[in-house]
Amino acid sequence: MNLSDRIEKAKNIADALSNCTLTEHKTFVWNYSFQSDLKKIVNDDLTYNNPDSLFEQYREYFKAKILPTKIIDTNTIFYRGRIGNEVIWGAEDDYNRNFILPYYQKEIKAPPPIYTNGGRFNRQGISYLYLADTIETCLAEIHLQIGQNCSIGEFKCGEQIEVIDLTKFNDDVEIKTWLEILTQPVHDGTKHIYNITRFLADVFKSINNNGIYFESVQAEGHNIVCFEPSLFQLVEYSEKIYTATKIKYVYQQVEDSIREYSKKGNSKYINSYNEYEDEKNEKKFEYLNNWIENERNRKRRHNP
Repeated sequence: MNLSDRIEKAKNIADALSNCTLTEHKTFVWNYSFQSDLKKIVNDDLTYNNPDSLFEQYREYFKAKILPTKIIDTNTIFYRGRIGNEVIWGAEDDYNRNFILPYYQKEIKAPPPIYTNGGRFNRQGISYLYLADTIETCLAEIHLQIGQNCSIGEFKCGEQIEVIDLTKFNDDVEIKTWLEILTQPVHDGTKHIYNITRFLADVFKSINNNGIYFESVQAEGHNIVCFEPSLFQLVEYSEKIYTATKIKYVYQQVEDSIREYSKKGNSKYINSYNEYEDEKNEKKFEYLNNWIENERNRKRRHNP
């Protein structure tokens, strides 16, 4: 089954599941089902196949979708940050002292390919330019800690360019899901996810050689990964040092399955049947169902 057929099958499964769900939960069930299946498709493909054997199939699929684009005008300013700053030892009159400076010129630009580590969209030895549209977004993207300095430089677009725009979802839930796959959080235990995001970036680069514009998941701003760093020029003498004085966390409680099922009355429980799991989960599900009942009893006590 080709990629297009598998994705269509995932949509049909999401449709079927949502049609069997209460109205208020339909959107959640559809999105959760489709996102899970889409992630599984990509993950399985790259688990059992080398990227080069999948590349053309994915390229043809995304070309047929006609990805949305955005025009970046000449002289539009974006920002690049780097943790730390320069320290130069010198003298002022007859006194030895150190001069604190932001990283500047080549030190704030995209690193040379030979020194480039792998990132979300680039493989080791491939240098892309990651930029943010505001200073605040830039600080959030590099995860600046309280009391830590960073250097930020301004970069202007040298000529009008067209990039893939993954902020234009409209009603296309699939585009939104691809963005979520591309920008999902990665930590030490899930670094294999970068093999997925780099593969997809390679596919997008084959369609549009300029870059990808997308929403930041760290702040209320936007980022661009520029596949050709020379399209943006560092604004001379724009480099500055910033330090974090306060970090504000924006958070919300995530409705876990215990709370979800406790709202569904006395007849609905979760169960251990799942074609991808073993019977060893039975005791776990028994415990979770007792937890659901406990949550219902707690609500009854507080809301007699």
